[in-house]
Amino acid sequence: MLKQKLAALLLPLALTAIPITAKAETPLNLPADITTTTLPSSTSITTPSTTKIHFGVGYRYVDIGDDTNAYLNQTRAMFKDSMPGFDKFLDLSRNLPHIALGVSTTLPLHILGNDTIEALVSNEFSSSAIFGTVKSEKNFPASVQYQDIKFDLGDTPTTWEQKLTIYDALVVGFKYTPFQHSLKPFVKLNVGLSYLISESDLHIHVNGNNTTDFFGWDTLNFFNIFQDIHTTDRMEGWGYIIDPKVGVTIAVSEKIALEIAAGYRIEPVRIKLKEHTKQDKQQHDKTVHLNYSAGGPSVTVHGEYKF
Repeated sequence: MLKQKLAALLLPLALTAIPITAKAETPLNLPADITTTTLPSSTSITTPSTTKIHFGVGYRYVDIGDDTNAYLNQTRAMFKDSMPGFDKFLDLSRNLPHIALGVSTTLPLHILGNDTIEALVSNEFSSSAIFGTVKSEKNFPASVQYQDIKFDLGDTPTTWEQKLTIYDALVVGFKYTPFQHSLKPFVKLNVGLSYLISESDLHIHVNGNNTTDFFGWDTLNFFNIFQDIHTTDRMEGWGYIIDPKVGVTIAVSEKIALEIAAGYRIEPVRIKLKEHTKQDKQQHDKTVHLNYSAGGPSVTVHGEYKF
């Protein structure tokens, strides 16, 4: 009888203990595939677009180069004695503004944890059709010196006009931004090729006076003294570009930013120069090859839009 009572008391406890033990041991015997987490098919990870379009303007103060300057010195030397101040008057424009359009994309490369490296391609274009011609005018008091005698030739209005027919450059490069912020400093290196055509026009006209009337221009031409001199030059050539820059990108909105950069551009151009000169009734043509420099200190301001 006692054994039956004890069994009746212990049986519920045993039944209660069985599920407790099973719950404690169940995680140890879970199949491996039950622990695998699978994202629902509708879940995706969105990567922000890194393609940008760039549009802006730039300015460069070109060096011209020693070779081109030496060629100009030959013309300056011809007139500087008879037309004081002509050597400073005759100079090539050193201003080269341009517009630019390009596209860039962020590469999956990093040097630091929060930096970006962008590859870019851009086209730069300039022309006097957009930015205008450069024209200088001055009235020189011309004269000639023969031994100790000086002969005045009268007022000599002179015009010097320069026109950039076309300048086009195709550049590729990389832009490195060390960290991401609303104000982001960067370094950039571009390389590329450039092509240019430019023209210049020099017109010198001696109004004359009693001296020239007395001798007559046909006689003065014999001594290489001319009343009307008109020289046109056409330069054409290809160059290569090495263009390092530093700058800052300023975020305007989530998709729009402003990029400001400055640097020193290396851009030697091998040009072919064709010159035609008409001096009264005489005409002359010549062709020379020169090393011209379209490089120099530069600054660019670009807007960028992120797709």
